[in-house]
Amino acid sequence: AISASATFQGNRAYDGRMFEVLLYNSTLPLSSIEQIEGYLAWKWGFQSALPANHPYRNSVLGPLVNPPNTISQLVAASWFPTQITGCALWLDAADRSTLTFSGTNITQWRDKSGNSNHAAQATLANAPTLSGFNISFNGSQWLTTPITSAPTIESFFIVLNTTKNDTIDIFAGTSSGYREVIIYLTNITLGNGELHQLD
Repeated sequence: AISASATFQGNRAYDGRMFEVLLYNSTLPLSSIEQIEGYLAWKWGFQSALPANHPYRNSVLGPLVNPPNTISQLVAASWFPTQITGCALWLDAADRSTLTFSGTNITQWRDKSGNSNHAAQATLANAPTLSGFNISFNGSQWLTTPITSAPTIESFFIVLNTTKNDTIDIFAGTSSGYREVIIYLTNITLGNGELHQLD
């Protein structure tokens, strides 16, 4: 999971797999950040990557996925990301009901925050695909949301997997004033079970 409060730029497409994206329209207090980290860690099976003193390292918060389980095996939970004020975007690849397909390509990934900030791609050749419980981008695929391209401050959480050790755009601005669902990272190696935070 990646947490950041920053502005975003660029429009290079992401090469890798994306599992979940959460965007809040403010800087969150530590207690909220820890809740979200705990929820994502347990849901996606990397709770052992949380620091030893993290309040949710040893306690479940939210529904479990732990691929390759099926959606029907999700555990009902009493906590969801929208319980924290300011959730502007929630994209969840484990919830297949939020995905619209054209063949094997995903043309829309619907926002679960209630704000209708759906991520979409009208050009089929540029649309990502579903791979198990994740959305797979090949480096020339992206989705675009109607969220403004120049936020002043935000908190951002993403569960992803990439083998790229380079500059990658995961969530970037475009010249049309929209942003792609594809934080601006430089020279950070991301791998399975790693937790990285950007400040």
